[in-house]
Amino acid sequence: MTPKVTPEVTPNMTPEIAALVKSEKPLISSAEAARALHVTPYIFNIQLKQGMLPFPALKVGSRVKIPRIPFLRYIGYDGGTTNA
Repeated sequence: MTPKVTPEVTPNMTPEIAALVKSEKPLISSAEAARALHVTPYIFNIQLKQGMLPFPALKVGSRVKIPRIPFLRYIGYDGGTTNA
């Protein structure tokens, strides 16, 4: 049986980033990403529309979804894991 792999949350992470690291959701909302970056969702969406952010985004209806793993890499999380 394969051991369960859990993401590594470090004490210096903000609560917003720690929540994204622990999450199992493949996509996050633009509001979640904005909170992690400490900007307003409005500013985040403007930067996204102008192509200023180097990670993919998906438009689903009127909502914007961001793949969680590329976003975490962008903010400097290297995906470090520990075996639980």
